[in-house]
Amino acid sequence: ELRFTVEVTNESEDTVRVAVDYLVHYLKANGTLAPKVFKLAVADLQPGQTRRFSKAHAFRPMTTRVHYPGGHALQVQVNGVLSASAGFDVVR
Repeated sequence: ELRFTVEVTNESEDTVRVAVDYLVHYLKANGTLAPKVFKLAVADLQPGQTRRFSKAHAFRPMTTRVHYPGGHALQVQVNGVLSASAGFDVVR
């Protein structure tokens, strides 16, 4: 499994509703990456408030997805805005 934590800060002067998603860029058999979006949380943040969200994403065997060993990537998306990606390796 992949464990990660992300902090989101409301830097505006208004209360903001944030939808936090994450994308796992899965390594395919041909060596390319294919993104899959997962929902993480929806929260209302007060002005200046920082909220931490954590997740453990499982890589257990599935009939709908093969997990190939090698380099994958993770991105966080807040209200449709993507963060920089972070790479990680899946090993068998």
